[in-house]
Amino acid sequence: MTKTLLTFIAFATICCSKDKGSRIIMENSDEGKKTRRQSDSIYYEWERKRFPSATFDLLPIGTDSLIASTRYNGIIFTSNAGQTWTTISSPGTICKLATDSNKDIWGLYSWQGIHEADRSILYSSSDFGKTWQAYELNTSEVFPADFYSQSNSQLRIIDYECKIYELTKETPGLHWKLVDSLKEKQKLSPWWRRGFVTDSRKRHWTFNDQGIFLSEQDTIKVY
Repeated sequence: MTKTLLTFIAFATICCSKDKGSRIIMENSDEGKKTRRQSDSIYYEWERKRFPSATFDLLPIGTDSLIASTRYNGIIFTSNAGQTWTTISSPGTICKLATDSNKDIWGLYSWQGIHEADRSILYSSSDFGKTWQAYELNTSEVFPADFYSQSNSQLRIIDYECKIYELTKETPGLHWKLVDSLKEKQKLSPWWRRGFVTDSRKRHWTFNDQGIFLSEQDTIKVY
C-alpha cells in the first residue's frame, strides 16, 4: 500500500470521526432536541390520520363488556359487545392490560430508551378504568416487558430477561418477588401478546393498528 493511500485513509477516518462527533453534539444540543420534537410531532399526526383506531390491547371484563387501550383515544369501554364505545379516561400511554384476583385492572407502559433513559410505568384501576394510579418503576430493579399472569389471578409480570415477578404488596409502593425464569428453550414460547382475545362467550376479538374486530361467522370491525 502506497504512502499516499495510507495518508488518504487516515485523513478520511479523521473526517468521519469528526462528522460523527458533530452529529452527536448536534443531536444532544437544544436545537437538535427541538428538531427531533418537531419531527416526532409531524410523524405522530401523520400516523394518527392513517390509523385513527389503532389499538394496543383489549380486555374482556364482563359478558358484553370490554375495555381497550388505544393509541390516540385513551381508554375506551363498551358494554354492548362493541356496538358503541366511550372514552372513559386518558391516563397516558398504556400498551398492555391485565386483571388481577381483586378484579382490579392494570396497565403497562415500558420503553427501552434510544436517545433517552429506559422507562416503565405501571397503572392500576379499581373502578374499571375510570381512574388510575400510576407507579413509575425503577427499571434497574424491575423492568416489565409484559404481564404474565392469567386473568383474575395474582399479578405477575415478565421482564426483558424473561424473569417472572409476582406482586406481593401494592402499598406503599409496589413490592415484587422473583418466582420463576424461563429457560433458554422456553424463551420463544408465545407468552408475548398476540393481538387477539377470547371472551366468556367464546367470541374471538382481534385488535391492531386498524382497530378492533369481532370474528364470528364474519369478521366485523367494531371500532
